[in-house]
Amino acid sequence: MRTFAPLLLGLLLVGNTALAFDFGEEEEQPTVELHGELSNLLLWRNDADFDRTVPYYGEEGQSVGAVTSFFKPDITLRPTPSIELFYEGELGLNFLSRNNPDQWYPAADDFMVYKHREIWSRIQVDFVDVKAGYQRVRDPSDLFLSHWMGALSVGVDLMRIRARALVGQLPDTTYEGIDIRENNFIHDNLTTGLSLSYDLILDELTLDAGSYFVYDSRVVRKPLFLAVPYAGLAFRTDDFRARLYGLMQIGSWDNSGVNGVDQDVLAWAATAGVGMTFGPIDLGFNTFALSADDAYDGNGHMGAFLYSGKNASPTLMLTEDELRDRYDNLDEQMGGPWGDFSYFRNRAGLSVTDLTVTGAITEWLSAQLIGGVGVVLAPENAAGNRYAGFETDLVVRLRLVRQAWLVAAGQLVLPGRAAAAFTHTNNMEETGQIHGFQFGTLVNF
Repeated sequence: MRTFAPLLLGLLLVGNTALAFDFGEEEEQPTVELHGELSNLLLWRNDADFDRTVPYYGEEGQSVGAVTSFFKPDITLRPTPSIELFYEGELGLNFLSRNNPDQWYPAADDFMVYKHREIWSRIQVDFVDVKAGYQRVRDPSDLFLSHWMGALSVGVDLMRIRARALVGQLPDTTYEGIDIRENNFIHDNLTTGLSLSYDLILDELTLDAGSYFVYDSRVVRKPLFLAVPYAGLAFRTDDFRARLYGLMQIGSWDNSGVNGVDQDVLAWAATAGVGMTFGPIDLGFNTFALSADDAYDGNGHMGAFLYSGKNASPTLMLTEDELRDRYDNLDEQMGGPWGDFSYFRNRAGLSVTDLTVTGAITEWLSAQLIGGVGVVLAPENAAGNRYAGFETDLVVRLRLVRQAWLVAAGQLVLPGRAAAAFTHTNNMEETGQIHGFQFGTLVNF
């Protein structure tokens, strides 16, 4: 694997060089597109966890509250119809009470948070395109691969059949310096893959299949190799949609068990969803499940699915908050991070199922009611508990003008002991409810 890594990464660099080919394109004026999102939201919750135990030093109280600003602009530049240059950044999540716009020192605790998310080029030559640079890479289910990473991909679009080959790296700091002399390909995460899509019914029913391969040597002398095959179907019409995907993880994790034993990896994940539209009402159902490990951590087998932290669930605390991710959702808290938060590994497994009702009350007012429940698949890895919790949310959007809304959300979480087993430091049996709200403005353009 190490023999091919320099060659594959060399291809990534070639994709960004300034080689010039003349394919007889007509001269056209460059075009620029600007899109983005800007949100300013107030969040309050009655507690940070389910434990009502008052800390000995409790001057700060137990409630959670903040006003946050988040700005995500993206720019697309097309010098010619065959070349696309893309940049996306994120200013935030910044807390008004913490992050200081007057702070000039970038290492200060109150410096404004900024992320350079994507910067890539795409070159189109007939039915083939080459995309290179930092980009969002996702598998069709989102459960395994849903990351911002440096990658090179080559795609082929033959109308009903589409294919894409990928090679990329997730970042890490294991023996990685600023100077090129302090970098190599020894302790890196190399991700490759091939994905295929075929329209069984044009514009309605699509078959997706493929496989990703991961060689992760970021932990010294504990390399992880994974093959991740997947398959699924997606169906969509004007008033109905459905999706079903399944994934496997097969591989080995060297020297990772007790006394340095190797662990075989065999894990799975699945997701399904159905949606129907009846006039102004939209009904949605979604579920996903992640496999669990056995009761003995560190033996010769690892069955917990390495999970991206992304999914199609609209819940705001059981899973990622779609209004604005605050990195405190329970599915991630219940799974320990692997590879600097690249993946999450929940030995108890997890399944979240939800129902949503979304309706347009008037042309300028809409509401969404969400209900979701979470359970673990291996109670023996969650202190003998299976029930993770129930969540219900009401999200109301008031359109002020085109592309600008006032948003209000109410939230109630009734946790179970399976979730408490992973989130508490004192009493793992406390299951006090969490309730709260969000309010603010949202602009999409």
